[in-house]
Amino acid sequence: MAGKRAAGRLRVLVAGVLVATLALSGCDSIKRAVDKGSGASNSPGSSGGSSSDPGVSPDGATVEQAAELFDTTLGRVVGNVRDLGDTAGQLLLQKYWTPQRLGAATEREPVVDESVQASAEASATAGPAGPEQVGGPAAAPSAGSAGRGVPGLPSSGGAIPQASGKVFFRDPGDGKDHKCSAAAVNSGTRRLLATAAHCVHSGKDGRWMQNWVFISQYQAGSTLNALSAFPARTLRTFDVWIAEGNGDKYTTDKAFSHDVAFVTTANGFSGKRIVDQYGGYGIRTGGYPVRPADVRVLGYPKNMDGGNVEQECVAPLIPRKVFVEVACNYGPGSSGGPWVWRFPEIGWLVGVTSTADSSRFRRNYSPRFGSDVWAMYQATARD
Repeated sequence: MAGKRAAGRLRVLVAGVLVATLALSGCDSIKRAVDKGSGASNSPGSSGGSSSDPGVSPDGATVEQAAELFDTTLGRVVGNVRDLGDTAGQLLLQKYWTPQRLGAATEREPVVDESVQASAEASATAGPAGPEQVGGPAAAPSAGSAGRGVPGLPSSGGAIPQASGKVFFRDPGDGKDHKCSAAAVNSGTRRLLATAAHCVHSGKDGRWMQNWVFISQYQAGSTLNALSAFPARTLRTFDVWIAEGNGDKYTTDKAFSHDVAFVTTANGFSGKRIVDQYGGYGIRTGGYPVRPADVRVLGYPKNMDGGNVEQECVAPLIPRKVFVEVACNYGPGSSGGPWVWRFPEIGWLVGVTSTADSSRFRRNYSPRFGSDVWAMYQATARD
């Protein structure tokens, strides 16, 4: 546990479930106060800021939840991957995610309220958000884009990461199966995925998603028997999203700007950690290029090939007041997909698809990656 309690500290909630016989016998909540500015992270090249960091908002506190497993035969939660172990978790997920369920899962995509959209679309000056600092031996960024960062990591074979894919989960609120997009990010644990907050928690109605699993490079017909499937171990997102977010409709700028999540995965069906097997993108926060720079946006939008084939869009990134914008025409299903800068190198994650404009899909949006996202990234070292 980090020492001092500072303004804007991270609040971490760990919900542990002791399951000896795959039956829910109880739930203990353990709270840990973590100083957001302590810099206590085992991420390669990470560099912590100060607890008085003016770029860290009081809204930057995050919550971590052990990923629950729901058994449809028993009709209840039966544990979580962290307590049951990778093998038991995989068996339960294989039982749940039949090819029929994977094929029937629907896209999850909030709609931006028009008043929020008008406010958020106000023009903003590009450049750093918060203190400028570069972590790790990453290639020097172009002028005007200084910020915090950790470089990407190639796969074990030395190839550029192929770690984007599709995620599937059960929403306990409506009892239905849904899907989003996500991508692996390099970190000290080599287990990390980045996605949208509404793909792990539904917001103010208080639901964490269940049976969460990622399939790298998903294509129609993929199954959990493939070596590319990775169960979630823990889910983490911002307190403010949990308090004000809405999985169906954005209502506040504050929630909109915190639609980001990190997921720590268990070993995949191959027995390997995800970044060891597929590599992971780097991550940069705290600044954007002065001039619009092209980013590579990946995802599984339903309006293109029925959401069954991963799409790639290369478009200029345009900073706005609350978010950054690209014109990729991505519809529902693309949520959580990576926005990668400095490709075709390994590249840096600078955003994730959050939603599209309310009248058409031409413009897609990501929250700005600032000090809050960096602090959440560092906190995952403890997940």
